[in-house]
Amino acid sequence: MGDFEMLLLSQSTKNSNCTKDDECPENTYVEYGNGFRNGSCDTHTGSCFIYAWCPVENDTTPRVPLLGDAPKNFTMLIKNSIQFQKFNFYKRNILDRTDKTFLKNCTFNKNDHLGQFCPIFVLSQVVKDSGADWEDLTTDGGVVGIFIKWNCDLDRGYSDCTPQYSFRRLDRSDSKLASGYNFRYPIYFKEGTEMHRTLVKAYGIRFQIIVSGKAGKFSIVPLLLNIGSGIALLGIATVICDFIVMYIVKRRSYYKDKKYQLVEDREALFEADGYDELATTEQSEKDSLNRSGDDSKLYTE
Repeated sequence: MGDFEMLLLSQSTKNSNCTKDDECPENTYVEYGNGFRNGSCDTHTGSCFIYAWCPVENDTTPRVPLLGDAPKNFTMLIKNSIQFQKFNFYKRNILDRTDKTFLKNCTFNKNDHLGQFCPIFVLSQVVKDSGADWEDLTTDGGVVGIFIKWNCDLDRGYSDCTPQYSFRRLDRSDSKLASGYNFRYPIYFKEGTEMHRTLVKAYGIRFQIIVSGKAGKFSIVPLLLNIGSGIALLGIATVICDFIVMYIVKRRSYYKDKKYQLVEDREALFEADGYDELATTEQSEKDSLNRSGDDSKLYTE
């Protein structure tokens, strides 16, 4: 952005107005200005003198793509290693089943059988797959996310655990304030005894790599636990259903009559039916004794 020199100047901004030196405390920062007060007031402008880099920054947004079209065909190699410690499983995104010449000739292509596993990405293709526009990103800057997802079924084998790539722009391109991506950095140097600096405001594309994944493997212990839990839940479900239909629903009395059979006193039950069980039992015993007596008499004679 150019060379800046530390000079003394007066700057009329909010919180820097003054009428006397006491209103400009020394070495205090001007909140909405560009430097520190030196303790003096400029009575001509009614503002405090400050130490600042001159000239002050010209904070204008360029309207011409700064990167141009040259970086479109630049490529980047992403190396990613993952591990699932519970299963003692380790792997990287450069697949072992490819030969040594694979990386020299491949670029990522989501529609190709082998190209979808190539870890070399063309910048313009990444921007396109993220749904962003190259010209907008190279003008205002932006942040593009590269998502690497590992979803592995370890029962299927080592070679079947492969990465899946996707792309998305992470910042809002339609933001009215502070849109895009940029940052500043200074370069300090001296010319004689004077301190100078070159302030650079850089616009560009930031690629954020986000890795996620999960892995699973069959085990008999979780299976048995799940079966036991399911059986227990079925038992609880029966109790809950009985409670609802017996105490909450409107026809709960009908359900109670069908579910439970009340057992009353047997004597009272037989009396209500006009049948005396005790009398019948006693009469049966008398008849048996009489028959036994008759048999004994017959034998004696």
